[in-house]
Amino acid sequence: MERFAMQQLAQWKVRKDRKPLIVRGARQTGKTWLLKEFGKTSFAETVYINFENERRLRDLFSENFDIKRIVSTIELNYGKKIDPENTLIIFDEIQAAEGGLTSLKYFCEDSPQYAVVAAGSLLGTPAFRFRWARCHSWTLVRSRFLNSCTPQKKKCFATLSRAGNGTRWNLFTTNCSDC
Repeated sequence: MERFAMQQLAQWKVRKDRKPLIVRGARQTGKTWLLKEFGKTSFAETVYINFENERRLRDLFSENFDIKRIVSTIELNYGKKIDPENTLIIFDEIQAAEGGLTSLKYFCEDSPQYAVVAAGSLLGTPAFRFRWARCHSWTLVRSRFLNSCTPQKKKCFATLSRAGNGTRWNLFTTNCSDC
């Protein structure tokens, strides 16, 4: 599962039409670990911002969606130069930052060279409805059922299935009838 997810992230990294990636899912499904590990193994630098913990950055997007200003503010706060080719920017618990989800549209349209991933456990709930057209989206679900699954059914957890317009992905689906 871990290897499969990392392979999918590696494919996202090199896509010519790469858009910001949103990883949704319940708490404790491994979203943060997966994205940090991906940054550590696939990029020279990773900038990780948890908007629940970093109160000073919660208003990062409230002034405007000027990507140069946003990136510059991140660089100043973390003391790192963000190189679009070699830096992964992780926005964790993005729903805690006003305008955070909307900023992804501007990363897509104005600065697609940046590798931006966002995660949140409340995304997709009625309070945080969002149009995913300007982003790639994955839903990460718990895989605790894997051990009780029959070998022929284990493949259901390693399914990456397209939904709707092709920009939303379900990673580790749980539609196994034996689970």
